[in-house]
Amino acid sequence: MKKVFIGLALILVAVLIGGILPAVAQETPPAPAPAPAVRSTAWLGLEVMGINPELAKRTGLNLGVLVTNVVENGPAAKAGLLAKDVILTAAGKAVNSPGDLEAIVKAAKPGDPLALAGRRGADANTWSITLGERPAPTPPGIPGLPE
Repeated sequence: MKKVFIGLALILVAVLIGGILPAVAQETPPAPAPAPAVRSTAWLGLEVMGINPELAKRTGLNLGVLVTNVVENGPAAKAGLLAKDVILTAAGKAVNSPGDLEAIVKAAKPGDPLALAGRRGADANTWSITLGERPAPTPPGIPGLPE
């Protein structure tokens, strides 16, 4: 008798599980979250450094950022910026550190105009730039394979 009850119990469990598992397996999984919108990054096409005390002594400026490199054919080059120019304002806001300039550019989108003001040597200067789209990084070549 005991064996019959155990056998019936196992059959009942198997039937219950057999009825539940297919129902669980048929539930549709939740839809994947939508991919975030890809936003192009605005690009100025130059490198800058902050004005340190030694540079301030040489230039007479203690505000702004010094342009250290201008990317050939980039937006800054097309607007006429050169290495050694000093940028004092961008979009009408004071630029006292590389981070200030970066924040202004990051808030814009490719194609937006950006007005810069600063100095080239002793002369005040302004530049009107159309921001470009940051180029994708190029992977380094693999030695032994043609590029």
